[in-house]
Amino acid sequence: MKPVIFMASGQGSQYFQMGVDLYNENEYFYEKINTVGLIIENRFGISIVDIIYDDKRDGSEIFSDPILSSLGIYIIEYALVSTLEKYGVQPTKIIASSLGIFISSVISRCLDSSQALDTIYSMMSLLNRRCDEGCMIIVLADPTMYYRSSMLKEKSVLASRDDGLSFAISLQLCDLMDVENYLNDDLLPQKRSGEK
Repeated sequence: MKPVIFMASGQGSQYFQMGVDLYNENEYFYEKINTVGLIIENRFGISIVDIIYDDKRDGSEIFSDPILSSLGIYIIEYALVSTLEKYGVQPTKIIASSLGIFISSVISRCLDSSQALDTIYSMMSLLNRRCDEGCMIIVLADPTMYYRSSMLKEKSVLASRDDGLSFAISLQLCDLMDVENYLNDDLLPQKRSGEK
């Protein structure tokens, strides 16, 4: 039998209406979402289920508040793992990235769900209080572009790179327009002469 690997994603994977079809069609998933949602509401005063499944928001709207998006990621991953386990799907291995480490720790029984929720809420509250708003951009270009650009080095930090293919930068939100304009000017194909 092939191994089953669960992958728990982190910040950047969130969007409004996450798992909405499963929420509407699978009773067990629906129950888990609402159970954890009630715990979050009682503990932190946040109606996370109403926020994720707000009919006025769709998947294209930015879901950027660190507290809400982190609790949203956790509740979806928790309900999904619980649902898979209910149907007999057990992971052989778990891979986690960023915030996904919390759900992988809960699945591995290294951390209980209450501890995970409290830690996520505390960390993201601290982030909200102490950090400026920021964002990340994935640039589909050779990472040497970052090193050659004084503008990118001044206004961003190299977050990751895939040699020859792409790189990710982290920057303050106030610098986003300047960096996007710079990248668009540098990466968009030059117009042929005579083209308007």
